[in-house]
Amino acid sequence: MTDHAEGDRVEKHSILHHAAADCAAEKHLDWERLSYDIQETASEHWRRRFWRLWFRRHWVEHILGQTFWLEMGDENFGMLQPTQRHNPVLVDCVADRLIIGWENLGIILWASDWGLDLDEVIQILKKLNINHVRVNNRRIEDFWEPLLTLQP
Repeated sequence: MTDHAEGDRVEKHSILHHAAADCAAEKHLDWERLSYDIQETASEHWRRRFWRLWFRRHWVEHILGQTFWLEMGDENFGMLQPTQRHNPVLVDCVADRLIIGWENLGIILWASDWGLDLDEVIQILKKLNINHVRVNNRRIEDFWEPLLTLQP
């Protein structure tokens, strides 16, 4: 689906459908590796191994305005585009670290060690709000149950 936002064409995706497809692909890889179907445990295995960082990466994409995820809503999309009031290189560095699993404290310590602008780093972290992500008043764990019913 496409939509026009300030003259730009923005493609909209469903986070649940993408997650279901990624989960199914991982299940297939497990099946090939083990030579038997692990249907009952594959989804739970994927959730434990990948879900939080997978969701986190897509949340950051949405906040930065890179990909519009339907379930994450219009109000959050692009709210931290690098061109808006923040150093774009610093935004990218912070986002990259969050995507690979760094926590806020680790990023603050990294910024301090490198002599970066801590006030700006903290503002960026507050906007990304990675520890308290709520999408349409739902925690990221709440997205897991509907995902189990989807077929990729």
